[in-house]
Amino acid sequence: MNREPARRLFLARNGVAAGPAPVAVPARPRVAVLPASVRLRPEALEDPAEATLAEAAWLIREGLLTPASLVAAYLARIDAHDNLYQAYAEVLADEARAAAARPAEGPLAGLPMVAGDSFAAERLRAAGAIVLGTASTTTANAWAPINPARDAGTACAVAARLAVAGVGTARTGGVLPPALRQNLTAIRPTMGRSLAHGRDVAGPLARDAMDAAMVLSVLAGPDPHDPRTLGLPPLPDLVRAATPIRRAKRVRLRRPTWIGVPADYPRTPAHKEFLATLERIGGVRLREVAYPQGWDLLSGPFTDGRPAERAKAHLLRELLLEGALESCDLLLQPGPTPFAALGLPEAAFPIGFDATGMPVGTILGGGPYEEDRLLEVVAAYQAETSWHLRRPADPPQIMRAPARGPLTAVRSA
Repeated sequence: MNREPARRLFLARNGVAAGPAPVAVPARPRVAVLPASVRLRPEALEDPAEATLAEAAWLIREGLLTPASLVAAYLARIDAHDNLYQAYAEVLADEARAAAARPAEGPLAGLPMVAGDSFAAERLRAAGAIVLGTASTTTANAWAPINPARDAGTACAVAARLAVAGVGTARTGGVLPPALRQNLTAIRPTMGRSLAHGRDVAGPLARDAMDAAMVLSVLAGPDPHDPRTLGLPPLPDLVRAATPIRRAKRVRLRRPTWIGVPADYPRTPAHKEFLATLERIGGVRLREVAYPQGWDLLSGPFTDGRPAERAKAHLLRELLLEGALESCDLLLQPGPTPFAALGLPEAAFPIGFDATGMPVGTILGGGPYEEDRLLEVVAAYQAETSWHLRRPADPPQIMRAPARGPLTAVRSA
């Protein structure tokens, strides 16, 4: 694939390269959202709330699960546990039950999800999903619900099995940081791929790469009211990218991929094991890389105003045309801030646990409009490991807040 046109377009839109960016108002593209086949885990058959988005979609499609029973399972868990977690600011119980009783249509038909804001709810409903409610901006971490540290409600709801998947934005608690803390897989797409009414980048918070691909496939698309979303390269087949392939019983990438490892990348036991596993995947090549001069500016307070914009333009040119992403396809990162400041896509995903039992994740950054390449690597890694399948234990009865009775209407917090 020739990446040059997409990179030149991205640079032009950011005032780095000459040449106008084409502007058009295309219809939302039709893309494949459901995988052709799904390998069902026993847990998905035993408890509907344990099914991933892909598993639940397959079970509904095959007539083995109904949206009504799936919604009932999640509402029961919300009723039992969310007085402690407070992941939801608003639970739309009656609306969800009514939606589940109607014929399901759309690529995410009948799948109960949590929305970070009105943009997410609008896109999810348009795809046939059932919105269980809107998430709190600050709530407990599902892995440590009595810890005073606060986290994003969308991530807590997905991790605690109070929704099958969700959508987050920076304004609703973030996308990548809460995914790292709660053992989830998340994609923060290229600026313009998926915008919350021109305000923020929206990205999926999910249980694995396939679920993230399915959600991003319906989130992405042009908004006629926001020129940043218009005239972009076509959305790749994200579901195909998130489908691992095996050759001679070995997981392989569809194309050779160089992954840059910067000098400041963490070297904890979990990160060392991750690098070793990554290198065993067919097609992966690791390479030490250096950041462009001035990279540290993107991680500090120097992020606004005209000087910061000039620094970003310089770093984009250096990174994409002469630096790490010229010699590599993807770049591992110790944190999400630099790529987010530049508007480049990133993926966060689980790679283990620390000595206290809390999740450890990592972040992978890519070139503009190359979300499929990120998903391809994450899916291959998850085909070789099981960290992403681990979930927090339900809180014991003694920790639960007093029951409020069955959910029958909207609850606001």
